[in-house]
Amino acid sequence: MASHSTGTRASNRAVGAASTRAGGATSTRAGSDRARGVLAAPRHWVVPVIVLWVLTFGLGFAVRGATGLLDAQLGLDRLLNAAHTPVADAVAIALDSLDRIPVVGACLVVLVVVGGLLRGWLRAIGAGVASGAGWLFCLVPKQLVHETRPAADTLAHHVDAGRATLSYPSGHTVFAVTLVVAVLALTTSAGQRWVVGVVGAVFVLVVAWARLYVGAHWPTDVLGALLAGVAGALLVIGVWNAVVPRVLDRR
Repeated sequence: MASHSTGTRASNRAVGAASTRAGGATSTRAGSDRARGVLAAPRHWVVPVIVLWVLTFGLGFAVRGATGLLDAQLGLDRLLNAAHTPVADAVAIALDSLDRIPVVGACLVVLVVVGGLLRGWLRAIGAGVASGAGWLFCLVPKQLVHETRPAADTLAHHVDAGRATLSYPSGHTVFAVTLVVAVLALTTSAGQRWVVGVVGAVFVLVVAWARLYVGAHWPTDVLGALLAGVAGALLVIGVWNAVVPRVLDRR
């Protein structure tokens, strides 16, 4: 019995030591990733990014080339606009400034500062680059698809909103998506990702609603923006993770 008890204690000590080593290795790896600026992202990101970009361009060209399909979409814009209230107007007008350079810059500064304090400065800078550059990528389908916006007098209730650029995809919605993906890239646990994912999804949906509510976009513009936003942000994050840690390792 004494021999069995001694063997059990020895086995428990061995298991405890192995767990401690595993925990230490995980902690060391997490600390190394933070120091090297590694962002949370799917390990196999290339194929999803390619598929998302193909879908982005495919949707844009398909809608632009289908006679009457754009006008058929206006029913959703009119439905949302018909439920207008002063509060809805105020929210839509406030979100209309989301893709202006000063507002984008302010959002990215907040992202980098808060992310830097909580997750490390290199990671935070990477997240800021992913959001900003991912947003700028939407200019490519905008120019190539070259889709015009709905007419300003399309809706019965007029809300003054910017219509300076081409329509597909919605730049406001793209930025909302890249901002959420960038914050997700700074998360370190499944719980954090769930919280950010839920809050971020609500934010993106509100922005998409606002663009349709004011009649600034066709519904397919915001759908294409979801695809383009994820594709652009994931592309930048993937390249960041592939390049930045290697550069730092060579120092």
